Amino acid sequence: MKRQSGALLTVVVFVMLSGILSSLTAYFMISQARSRAIDVYHDKNRAFSLVEVALNEAIHQQNMRTDGIDNDADDTIDEDDEGNPSFGTTGWDAAEDDIGKDGQASTNDEGEGDGYPTFGEPDVVPVISPGGIEGVGAYYAYTVDMSADGKDNDGDGDIDEETGFAFNGFARQGGVTAPIIHVQIQTSSETFNIWDNAVTAGDAGAGAAVTGNGKIYGSTLVFGDGLSASDTAIDFSGTSGQRNNYDGGDATLLSYLPSLAAGEDLNAVLRVKHGTVDLSGTGTVGTSAEGVDGIYVNDGYGGNQGTANVFSDNGTTHNYDLPDSIDMPSIFDAYTDPATGVDYATYKDYYTTNSVTINAATVPGWTGTINKQTSSFSVSDASGNSFSWNKTAATITISGRVTVDGNLTLGGTTGPTKVDFTYTGTGALLAQSSGGDSGTVTIHGDLLPSPGTIFPTGAFLGIIAEDDIDLPASAQKKLTGAFFAEGEITSAKQNQVGGAIAANSIDLGTNVPSVYFAQGLAQAMPTWFIGADGAVVEGAEMYRIIKGE
Repeated sequence: MKRQSGALLTVVVFVMLSGILSSLTAYFMISQARSRAIDVYHDKNRAFSLVEVALNEAIHQQNMRTDGIDNDADDTIDEDDEGNPSFGTTGWDAAEDDIGKDGQASTNDEGEGDGYPTFGEPDVVPVISPGGIEGVGAYYAYTVDMSADGKDNDGDGDIDEETGFAFNGFARQGGVTAPIIHVQIQTSSETFNIWDNAVTAGDAGAGAAVTGNGKIYGSTLVFGDGLSASDTAIDFSGTSGQRNNYDGGDATLLSYLPSLAAGEDLNAVLRVKHGTVDLSGTGTVGTSAEGVDGIYVNDGYGGNQGTANVFSDNGTTHNYDLPDSIDMPSIFDAYTDPATGVDYATYKDYYTTNSVTINAATVPGWTGTINKQTSSFSVSDASGNSFSWNKTAATITISGRVTVDGNLTLGGTTGPTKVDFTYTGTGALLAQSSGGDSGTVTIHGDLLPSPGTIFPTGAFLGIIAEDDIDLPASAQKKLTGAFFAEGEITSAKQNQVGGAIAANSIDLGTNVPSVYFAQGLAQAMPTWFIGADGAVVEGAEMYRIIKGE
């Protein structure tokens, strides 16, 4: 019995030791794997830090060529050899040296034939960074003049029509097998326009400029004039947020907008001049699948998630990048007629002077409402401005500028008045204060181009309100247009809006409405539409990660 007991004890001890050793081995393997994953994560972050160094240095070196200073003390100012914006790649030639990281031609390895210098290719001599950043890293830059590089840098189908430079920064951290990080910053002179954004907000007063549980597909711009650094400028909570493509969008509404090509995104950017970006719950800027192209925020982030819910190609540290000369347009700003050069005291003066007017004098029985019970009517003037309503077809036909005296209501909320509108033509409606009315526009029902027509190229409708715009208060309505309110735009229900909205404050409510940017809007709208003139921005930046996401 004692021998059996001893043998049994030996077996038990052996099994226990085996179990312990197995557990220790598993723990050790898991720890090693976790350690490797942590090392890779840190190496990637350090590589991104190095690529930022490369880009900043490349831009600095290029600026030396145009800064009006004799940087090399040879008594000549702004020579091409003052500064080297392609350091580490001087002498690299795409025709001869673009052979990939193995340094051998015709092997189809990484980097071969991609048009950029790659670690391992001839005449790529990176800067080694052994200090300051943990471990040994390497980086270099490659800068090209976009007006002569043979590329379509902005994706509009035209080659070499862009001005400015594309700065390419490359870095890796952790050895020759470490992933290569490639980030590009394009700087150019371009016309900035509020209508290049899905949502633009200006001076919201005491409240947040953009509030509510909505989704924005495209760029967002918040001036936040009047807000302090601790005030909320934009608040994304619940399932709200900003997106860089149309994924998950309303297919019917999107059929009225220019479609995205395969692999194309909306080039979405978030800019906030004053106030914080608050992110709570599952409200995000970008997604883990596709971040926005860039974020430029002065006053940081808040909410219970903050930067954890930000997915952006350029991170979260870049400040607002537009000059102070660009601000929210107003119908009370001074304005010059783009066609005649005549100056007007305000945009409103210009518009109303050069428009056809809808009021009780021009439309018998006019009450400020167009709905299913409104008789057909038409107004026009000698300048080609016109507006007509066809009751039977529920169709609006518009051309040029149309002014409505007082408030305007499109549609109704009861059975006999409800109507979904279609429209044709190119024009805009401006509701101005009159007779005690503030100039508010209220929309009930759909507002879409005629079937098969694309907004804004096939038909364009602009809505301008001297006061507020209230989007449909009944659920699941679809609208396309360029909507501008001097006061506030409110969407109380789950509306789907294609085009763009701009107002001093925007309330997206609690029912998850969506705003889908219509590509090419600024280029397709009439030159006289408010904000269409834009402003030239020198050195505008576009930041994108080409490799290393």
